[in-house]
Amino acid sequence: MSNQLDLTRGWFRKGESDLQTCRLLNKNGPYDTACFPAQQAGEKYLKRLIAFHGVKIPRTHNLEGLELLCI
Repeated sequence: MSNQLDLTRGWFRKGESDLQTCRLLNKNGPYDTACFPAQQAGEKYLKRLIAFHGVKIPRTHNLEGLELLCI
């Protein structure tokens, strides 16, 4: 369980970092560049949820596919 919680926390920290980057870019520009860390944050938050439930996290950047694993 400890490893599962550590993995979950790790994905959360990575998502928070990407979200912070997105917010900075959204505030100061370049605005089109803010889309990438926003997508990355969403991906990492979904992977966090998957890890929390003990499901193996696939190596993918497909948000829709990750979302289906959360249902």
